[in-house]
Amino acid sequence: MGVNVDFVISVAFFFSGILGGVTGYLLGMSFSVDPFVGSLILKGIIAAIIGGMGSLAGGVVAGILLGAAESLLIAEIGAALTPIVIYGAIILLLLVRPQGIAGRITDVKA
Repeated sequence: MGVNVDFVISVAFFFSGILGGVTGYLLGMSFSVDPFVGSLILKGIIAAIIGGMGSLAGGVVAGILLGAAESLLIAEIGAALTPIVIYGAIILLLLVRPQGIAGRITDVKA
């Protein structure tokens, strides 16, 4: 009696897979694909980690800061050295504050 939760989850995954596949196919026809396409995904993951996992506002702030810092560094030191400085700053930030900008330290109980 009630809603079959497993069925609903399966149908949601099925339709999200179909929509993702169709979207990828349509965008693949419109845009060229090269080896550097994954760098955008990497920057998004980095912004989410810097912002704090589970914090939407922190991710948005980190994305804006990451984009602004990258643009300013490209103008100042050039495009070749910018990733080195950005990734170095990310490593230093995560060494100082491993939970990210807006993340909280939580105790995990076994």
